[in-house]
Formats: sequence, structure tokens, C-alpha cells
Amino acid sequence: MAICPVCNVDIGTARRCPLCRTCLDEDGAAVVPVVAPPPAELDSNQRRQRNIIIIEVISVSMAIVAGTVIAANLVLARRLDWSLYILTALGFLWPLVCLPLLFPRRLAVVLPLLTLTPLGFLLLLDLLKPPLVWFVPLALPILLSIEVFGGLASLATALTKRRGLNVIAYALMAAAGVCIAVESALAWFLHQPWRLAWSSVVAFAAIPVAGFLIYFHHRIAKTTTLRKLFHL
Repeated sequence: MAICPVCNVDIGTARRCPLCRTCLDEDGAAVVPVVAPPPAELDSNQRRQRNIIIIEVISVSMAIVAGTVIAANLVLARRLDWSLYILTALGFLWPLVCLPLLFPRRLAVVLPLLTLTPLGFLLLLDLLKPPLVWFVPLALPILLSIEVFGGLASLATALTKRRGLNVIAYALMAAAGVCIAVESALAWFLHQPWRLAWSSVVAFAAIPVAGFLIYFHHRIAKTTTLRKLFHL
């Protein structure tokens, strides 16, 4: 005779209570089922552990490279000179590779850091041989133009429900804007009068093509929708 520990009901020789469906072992004790975590939670934990392992491998590998470069520079030149450029490059690569792994679903954290990383890299490169020469008048406006126009093109692509030729159009318009910024920055750096030459040719060629691609994209989308509507 067995008594259900939950209902206190005599269940005889049964291994499960007919009232509360509690399973009993051979000694009459309730068997607590082992609830496995959801597959999504397992996948998330496994992904996080994998990312941590990848970050550790990358960090140790870069540390070994940095130590080797420093030792070689000290042995050959008895001071740090060319190794500083390699160390700066390693410091630039580490956040680019590891930040997306460290914060895989936090774009609000990753994007600003990835935006500032190239600026810091170019600033350090220019500071290795002071004073600052080319960072402010040349590198800074070019890099900011790439990030701004690239960000606008990415935002337009993300907000578009139907992607196709319009993505190429956004890229063309962004490239035209970057070309104008590059020529303007070069004129400022070389102390030349501001005048658009080759970048204006690129813009006049790219913008009409981009407009045509956007028009053709929406025309294809409209035609496809009408065909589905009228079952053609």
C-alpha cells in the first residue's frame, strides 16, 4: 500500500496518484521531475560561453604578438619605435573584433564604441610623431563623412520594408557624399581653394543612377503587388 505524499490518498500499488498525477518511487516518495531549461536559454548560454572563449583566445594571441614585437624592438633598437605602430594597430583591431562578441545584442553600446575606435586609432597614429599634422584637417573629416553617410545609408536600408535595387541606390548616394567630403578635406589639408572637380563628376554620375534605381525598384514592387492582387 502506498500513500500519496501530496494528497494523502491510498493509491495501492500504483506508481502515480490518480488525483494529482504525482509519480512515486519504490519507497513511496514523490519523484520530482527534472525540468530542463528551454532550448533558447541553452543556446544563449552556449553562445555566451563560446564568445567568451573566442575573446580569450583573441586577447591572448594579441598579447603574445605584442610581447614578441616589444621584445624584438628592444633587442634590435634598444627602444620602442616601429613597434608602437604595431601595438596601435592591435589596439585598434581588438575592439573591432571583440566588442560585437562581448555585447552581441546591444547595438546602443557597440555602435558608438565602434564609431570612436577608428578615430582613436588615427589620432594615436598621428600622435606617434608629434605634433598633430594630418588628423584634424584630413583624417577626421574623411572618417566622419564615411561614418555619417554610411550610417544614413544603413538606416535607410533598415527602415525599408522591401529591399532590392534601392539598397544599391543608397550606397551610391553615400559614396557620392564621401567623395565630396574627401575632395574638400584634401583641399583644406593642402591649403588650396575649395573647388569640386572629380567629386562633382562622381556625384553627377551617381545620383541620377541612384534615382533611377529607386524608381525602378518601386515600379517592380508596384507591378508585383498588382499581379498578386488581380491574380495575373
